[in-house]
Amino acid sequence: MKKNKMLRIASILLVVTLLSTCVISGTFAKYVTKAEGEDQARVAKWGIVVSVEGDTAFSKQYKTDDEAAKAAIEYSVVSQKDDNVVAPGTTQGSLKGSVKGTPEVATRYALTIKDWTDIVLPKGTYTDYTEYVLGEGYSKEFTLENDYAPIKWDIVCKDTESGNEIMSLLGAAAKKIGTTKEELNAAGVYGFSATEAKVIISTYKDALIDLLKSEIPSIKNADIVIDGDNLTISADFEPGKEVHYTFELQWKWAFEGPTANVTSTNLNAAILDPETVDKADTFLGNWAAKEFFQEDIPNWTAPNGGSLEVKATVIASATQID
Repeated sequence: MKKNKMLRIASILLVVTLLSTCVISGTFAKYVTKAEGEDQARVAKWGIVVSVEGDTAFSKQYKTDDEAAKAAIEYSVVSQKDDNVVAPGTTQGSLKGSVKGTPEVATRYALTIKDWTDIVLPKGTYTDYTEYVLGEGYSKEFTLENDYAPIKWDIVCKDTESGNEIMSLLGAAAKKIGTTKEELNAAGVYGFSATEAKVIISTYKDALIDLLKSEIPSIKNADIVIDGDNLTISADFEPGKEVHYTFELQWKWAFEGPTANVTSTNLNAAILDPETVDKADTFLGNWAAKEFFQEDIPNWTAPNGGSLEVKATVIASATQID
């Protein structure tokens, strides 16, 4: 009887021990599946700076380039009405549109030259005011076969940081019509009129776009659009690409020498001889002083059409691409 009782107690203790072992063993090994997620972000960098210098292209006065005259004459051209003027031998800075930055988003940069117009003496026959014959007055004439625009422009792309020239858009166009920029400069021809430039850029648009892409490798989807008196050059840049470019609209009215006229029907540069250029320049100057000629010179006739004013507005913009 006592033996049976001991067996029952031993059995109970064994069961308790086994149960305790199961409970304790759970702290040493078990299947575990766990997942956790976390994410964070910041605002993508923009940091694009766009600047325009649009009020330094023209001036009320211009310094002389004549070394012998500099000691006695500080300025060779001075406006009497305190407004901006241009004359043969003048040039003054440029209109600039610059962009700089390294955005983390795709960016479209656009430069628009708005209301880009010329001083123009229309084609026709005019009094030659460079020749005065005693007893006959101004009796000689000269003829322009095409409109004459003395202000010559160029669109130059530069590295904003170094200031080095990357390419000349109209210089490249000059090569397309069979004349290099260097040859034109050597002949006293500096770029093209606004009218000529728009014709040439439109004609050689695809070639000039390819040139932009080759000279500025980071450019994507370059385009050139001409709408009336407005010209827009645009280019896309991928995220993370450093952008540091300046487009300058430069101008010059050559003091003397030949000049080139390019029309929509004749894309070959027609070089005008220096004497004809002087006659056309002199007529424009007298036209600007028409009050004097209307009073003191018989049979003074102002030309129909044309313009005595030159102007351009530069608009630069940078926009995130959708």
